[in-house]
Amino acid sequence: MTSLRPSAVFSLVAVGLLCTACPKSGGTDGGGPVDSGIGNPDSGMTPDSGNTPDAGTQDAGPSPDGGPVCTPLADAYCAEFELCEPSNFAVLVGDLHTCETLYNYKCQALIAAGSSLFADPAGCLAQLTANCGAFDSIFYTATQTSGPCAQPHGTLDAGAFCTFTSQCQAGFACNTNGACTGTCVHQLDAGAGCSLSAQCDQASGYLCAPTFVPPNTTNGTNICQIPNYVDGGAQCAIGSSQDCAPGFFCSSNLCTPVLPLGALCDGGTSLCNTLAGDTCLPNDAGNATLCTGYPVAPVGGACGQIGTDFVQCDGNAACDSGADGGIAGSCVALPTLNQACTGQCAPGLNCTGGNCLPVCPNTL
Repeated sequence: MTSLRPSAVFSLVAVGLLCTACPKSGGTDGGGPVDSGIGNPDSGMTPDSGNTPDAGTQDAGPSPDGGPVCTPLADAYCAEFELCEPSNFAVLVGDLHTCETLYNYKCQALIAAGSSLFADPAGCLAQLTANCGAFDSIFYTATQTSGPCAQPHGTLDAGAFCTFTSQCQAGFACNTNGACTGTCVHQLDAGAGCSLSAQCDQASGYLCAPTFVPPNTTNGTNICQIPNYVDGGAQCAIGSSQDCAPGFFCSSNLCTPVLPLGALCDGGTSLCNTLAGDTCLPNDAGNATLCTGYPVAPVGGACGQIGTDFVQCDGNAACDSGADGGIAGSCVALPTLNQACTGQCAPGLNCTGGNCLPVCPNTL
């Protein structure tokens, strides 16, 4: 099952559906999305009391109709995702219909849970669709904890049942251990030693990172702290308390603008926009290396090692190399809702008990 980008509705379609497996142009290990939430703060939804755990089933499954609150956000988000990150979009969700269905599924689940919502939904939507640089910045924790796309904290205290971290008070996270529901648990305080960003209060912008020591190193000790994202020409260290802002990559300890699609690049020190799924590859003539989106094939298309290219299948398919286990094959459609399965299912579904069933919305 593919994660909708890396954990809130904005992580849809990877997420991060935004892409948890894709390298980033900048940012620390937690530089991707936190659970940003979605919806209309005027909807009158009452936060869950936290007294009763959810049964943990998602019987209805994803629906393409998100209603008046979710549908406009889904339409705008997915259109921008396809435009700005075409390779990631194709591999993670495959098509607009799938993207919008999954986005609406999580959006509606957040609203039903009474989750905290955007500080300014209209302003956040405008930021999301302003340009591809603004779109990419949505997936940085700093963007999700300040400005129009910030998500207010919830009201649930320690031990209360929850589905999303956005239901919990500041300093707490929803610990589900992979289930559909969990409980609000206290996160490490600012400055505390840590090994993973998930231990820190990511909803407030804290990540697990060593402190940057100018000009080009760190103190080597990971603590929960809020990183400083800097831009062109500033000193940096990847994964430290001072890393690069969206649109820049920390190269030779200086934040350098990422290269656009089609630009000449050096395969040894690529500055291609890896967040968008671009990589530095030889051109067809073999006389130059260019920033290129990785090739993706639809259902029925050829996949695997095709000549000098490694072709992936889109989100709705898997590469079947045949009985001979060759290096090339064809993209075969993944089973969909309630169909029999033995492994991978279509996006938004898990193979459970031999059938494709909806995932918990907090895993998208």
